[in-house]
Amino acid sequence: MKKLWLIFCCLFLASCTVAQDVSSFAPSSREISAEAVSSAEESSLSEEEIRALAERVFPDLEQRFYIRQLRGEMLRNLCVLYEACQNFEVQCLLTTPLAEEDVDQLLTYLDYDCPELIQYDSEMGWGLTRNDEGLVTSVIPSYRMSKKVYKNYYAETERALDEICGAARGMSDFEAECLVYRELISRYTYHAKAANCNNAYGLLIAKTARCEGIARTFLWAM
Repeated sequence: MKKLWLIFCCLFLASCTVAQDVSSFAPSSREISAEAVSSAEESSLSEEEIRALAERVFPDLEQRFYIRQLRGEMLRNLCVLYEACQNFEVQCLLTTPLAEEDVDQLLTYLDYDCPELIQYDSEMGWGLTRNDEGLVTSVIPSYRMSKKVYKNYYAETERALDEICGAARGMSDFEAECLVYRELISRYTYHAKAANCNNAYGLLIAKTARCEGIARTFLWAM
């Protein structure tokens, strides 16, 4: 049943192409200083060490359908990207240069598997820096809110989710998923361009959401 809901949520995410008009806190390239750049470890790690790193970085790693399937430097670089977003870093230095399509894949996994990252704005795009060979060496995120605002929004969203999930305790997986779904669809008005309409804060607190906002909220609840 959870696999069916995951497919449902991913189809929701993939089907939404409406641009959102929000303010970005992304810095210009002139504002990026050496002190602000994420420091990537230069030493190589074994597969076991990378897996242990991912288990520390990602809460409930085994519940993240796409991320748990990654291995090697792809997984290690995703850990770096996730932590950079959580720390509101202005630039994230990759541990290993990657082809742009690999970076796109990792950023897609952040979208699909990390609904708690309500602070970064994938729709504003990510800046990329490349080496002489054309490989991506660092990523520059765009943020839709400040770190202080994010902490408040995150806390409010978690409280709302705890309330919903608390009502599902003792139920079967199927019953719990149905209850969560009914709760979510009863709490919002559809809006394609409202601020945060594509994340859980928009649905649960601002009461406005579009399709990927519903999908991300459901994934977070599960």
